[in-house]
Amino acid sequence: MKRHVCIVDADPFFAGLVARKCEQRGWKTTVLESYDHVERCFEEGVDAVVLDVVEHEDDAAEAIHQLRTARTGHVPIVVFTKAHDPKTVHRLRAQGADAYLIKGHFLPMEAVEKLARIMDSQVV
Repeated sequence: MKRHVCIVDADPFFAGLVARKCEQRGWKTTVLESYDHVERCFEEGVDAVVLDVVEHEDDAAEAIHQLRTARTGHVPIVVFTKAHDPKTVHRLRAQGADAYLIKGHFLPMEAVEKLARIMDSQVV
């Protein structure tokens, strides 16, 4: 069965890069530009969610909370952002993010490889 990844990122260029790398692995992707419709991720039956956090940490924390409470099964949530403040990392992990990748430290392909390992093992 084909995997499905939802990418939520306000930067269409970067979201497109990640989406193309996912599609090269044979995965279906859904790209959303804001957290406003993040519940669509589960309506479409996704296997993982990638969230970008730029300056809207509170919105990201709320989106993670919504995703965690909207579904009984565990779907990996990976936060991918430029911010690397330890308090932000801890807060988003406490809300339910499974992994936290810093843009600039991971190329899109490396992030997708990490995402594949998370989905394969369900261990982060």
